[in-house]
Amino acid sequence: MKHHHRSSIMAVGCLGLIAVVGTGCSAGGGGGGGGGTGSSSPQNGTIQADVGEGDQSLAMDSGQTANVTLDASGSSSRNGTITSYVWSDNVCGELATGMFADVALNPGEHNITLEVTDTSGASAQTAFTIMVVDQRLANYAVATGVEGSGTVDPAPGSAESHALNSAITVTATPDPGWQFVSWSGSSDATTAAIDLIVDHPVELTATFQPIPEGGVPRFCLPWYAHETRRTGQANDGSFSHEDRFAWDYTLDIGTPIIAVAAGRVVRIIDDIPNNPEGAEPDPDSQANMIQIDLGAGLQSLYAHLDQFGVSVEPGQRVVKGQFLGRSGNSGFSTGPHLHYEILDASGRSTSTGFEEVVGNDGISLEGSMVTSQTTLKIDSLDQYVESSLPLDAFSQNEITLTGSAPPAFFYETGVPYNVTGRVNDRARNVCVALVDLESGETAVCDVQSVGQDDTFDIDFEFPDGLEGNFLMGIVSGMAGVSGVAPVTVYLSPKTLANAAPTVEVDPPSDDSIDFGETGTLAGLGSDADGDELIYLWAQTSGPPAQIADPSSPSTTFSLGVGSGPTAVRFQLIATDGVSTSKPAEVVFHMLDNFTVTQSGIAAEACSGTEECAAVATTTISAADSFIQVYFELLNGVEDDLSSFEIRDPSGQAVLTGRLCDPLSGSFESIFLRYSWSGFTFESQAGNWAAVYLRNGQDEIAIPFTLAP
Repeated sequence: MKHHHRSSIMAVGCLGLIAVVGTGCSAGGGGGGGGGTGSSSPQNGTIQADVGEGDQSLAMDSGQTANVTLDASGSSSRNGTITSYVWSDNVCGELATGMFADVALNPGEHNITLEVTDTSGASAQTAFTIMVVDQRLANYAVATGVEGSGTVDPAPGSAESHALNSAITVTATPDPGWQFVSWSGSSDATTAAIDLIVDHPVELTATFQPIPEGGVPRFCLPWYAHETRRTGQANDGSFSHEDRFAWDYTLDIGTPIIAVAAGRVVRIIDDIPNNPEGAEPDPDSQANMIQIDLGAGLQSLYAHLDQFGVSVEPGQRVVKGQFLGRSGNSGFSTGPHLHYEILDASGRSTSTGFEEVVGNDGISLEGSMVTSQTTLKIDSLDQYVESSLPLDAFSQNEITLTGSAPPAFFYETGVPYNVTGRVNDRARNVCVALVDLESGETAVCDVQSVGQDDTFDIDFEFPDGLEGNFLMGIVSGMAGVSGVAPVTVYLSPKTLANAAPTVEVDPPSDDSIDFGETGTLAGLGSDADGDELIYLWAQTSGPPAQIADPSSPSTTFSLGVGSGPTAVRFQLIATDGVSTSKPAEVVFHMLDNFTVTQSGIAAEACSGTEECAAVATTTISAADSFIQVYFELLNGVEDDLSSFEIRDPSGQAVLTGRLCDPLSGSFESIFLRYSWSGFTFESQAGNWAAVYLRNGQDEIAIPFTLAP
């Protein structure tokens, strides 16, 4: 027998089992190789089945299964040519045919039989055992590298060591002017953040390439990494995006929305109800929204959000990947979705692209599916500088700014500012005006004279008592306040010395979780000023979780029923009423979220959970010669193996059985049953159990009593 290790296993050899009813096996066909194990057991003196050596043990170091080629070339016949080679075990029957047979074996003991037949009809058998031992290392190194201009986490050269089967996320972040392309090495993924199960040494190199010269600015998509959405209406869409560089993405109400880049919140609206399902939307209705200054004269807009679904405040600084709020169906919207757009400092729609889209300037087209790479970047605020007004911000008011422009969005009352410029309509007066957003009334208009050369140099400040969002403009005496350009600013009281709070989260000792389970969120905040802190936990990705007390620094969460391997992410922030902390994040991995939801044992045949539940019992008679166990499973994955045992009070398996074929394809729910018949119990008082094993590991035990 020769051992051939392969990285992808699709067929699985069967274990030796007892009294199995209605099972089958599958295995690969012929392969190469020579040698073998076992002892000859000829049925007559004319033919013998020979697989060479005695029983052997095979140690695996790279996974849970091993491909093995079984070799019967040593078999011989005196009276003719051998015409048949059949490999089987005593439970599952035939595994494969041919002189050479490929089978895939899980760790454990495998009892295999070879039967050969020649042209005379004579046959012979030999039996042997293969023991597969999982001898993978306890820890494996994860090494990264970079081609181009960007960073990776873990950083190159760190060669971090991770425990066997631990779950990690590796991320790549391009430098400004560059875009991520792909990974090479242990993965060829094309997403910048990839989840890995560490069961072998990992070597990954991230490749970045320059964004073509003249390309538009690029930002990440506004939802969490690995989640894929469909692009609805795109740039210049005929429904409501004419002449706008904007996108609509279909999202269920309540989907977490996150910041595409670091910045400072300019304005929010969050009190507009969602449109009733099927209602005709009003083109003039406002939508819940968030507007954020990104610096460099750009701002991001997220619209149609859920009522009271905004979790940030005007003036708050946010980092890339920070939770902002939840999607909805408010305003001029025909269904739940997110409207996303980049504006310049004057509110004009600006062409932009996405880091995740390669080619076409990073612009996603209508109907295309796009997958986010956005992850939390705490240090992204380090590069943020608040935007200044563009020099042509008030050109429609016949005003051109010169020199150093004032802030685009953020002003404090009682603080002096300066603006210089030129009037183009020969007006002799100008004023810096504030107009109330709701009423349209003028809150401030500080009129000052224009020089003989049509230039002005104005020192101004806004009076105490004003706070919130206003429309701001610089208008000439001829234009009047009605000519204020649509520049939304946020006015706040003069900033007093205040240290922003900080928060930390305790990483869980075990960051794995399944559907239906409860997890713990543990955080702690601090404030250098000693101010009392207010906390907020929010979920940013993964299947919806119920957070027990989002305002407590330490709380719990629970997951309902769902399917699919994924990650569940939470962010914690704290505020002292003046400043807000940068968020801290904790991630739980659901890489194996298998669950048994229904199970039982019966003394008669049944099918389906309802029928089996009706005949289920907790007592089996020693006189019974038929037993059936049943299980309803959630979230199995392809190649899962299912086996069953009846164990006596000492824990010893007296009946064992297995569905010989691995499960085909991933599933959300499946019903399995297994029966034994024609056996005799040895009556032994005590607590017996029927046990379901998944891939050789105990999953759930059903206790029962054996009656005389």
